[in-house]
Amino acid sequence: MYNIREKSMTHGEFDVKKQILFSYNHLLYLQKMYKYYKEFKKDRNFLYHEIRKIKILLIRLKNFTNIYNLEIKNFCQEILNDNFSSIYFKNFIIKLNLI
Repeated sequence: MYNIREKSMTHGEFDVKKQILFSYNHLLYLQKMYKYYKEFKKDRNFLYHEIRKIKILLIRLKNFTNIYNLEIKNFCQEILNDNFSSIYFKNFIIKLNLI
């Protein structure tokens, strides 16, 4: 069984610290996924679709502090420098304005 609480991480209102933690966990997930795709030479489009789904979390996280801003910039720059990332993926990253 799963209980949905009014003030859980994914439902209801929660404070800024929880928003940061929630968003940062997603960033870590994306970074780990990207590392896996690079290491095993997998298609980067899977990552592209994941980022499209949670782009608002990355945008919010970027605006919280400079620490996260720099980490997101480095992550996006790595994607842009990757020869196996599609032009659509690269254009999407540029349009998100996370760099």
